[in-house]
Amino acid sequence: MKGFPVLAELLSKPNLFSPLHRNLKLPLAPFQQPEQLRFYPASAVLQAAQALQSALQTTVPDYISYRLGSQKAAQLEAELTQLIDLGQRAMAQGSRLRLLVQVEVLPQALPPNE
Repeated sequence: MKGFPVLAELLSKPNLFSPLHRNLKLPLAPFQQPEQLRFYPASAVLQAAQALQSALQTTVPDYISYRLGSQKAAQLEAELTQLIDLGQRAMAQGSRLRLLVQVEVLPQALPPNE
């Protein structure tokens, strides 16, 4: 999910993501298996992003900051806002969205821990 690193981290860690999906019963189907390369209606991605953002703001407001730190919690909030905007624009155009997990190779090596 290029451009959404904290959301990608959350989705790639079952111990973090599972409680949100299974315990809170949030409609997160588009986020469950991004490796399947499936296209979803923009409305489904929008609903998932809005449900996740709402739960993280009201139901479990300290969940991400406790698990990943306050900086990543703030970044996730911004990423979800960006994804909601993208979902709204895609929905207005009648588009479908696909979530991808990508690995990119940098042209030169980075120092350790970057």
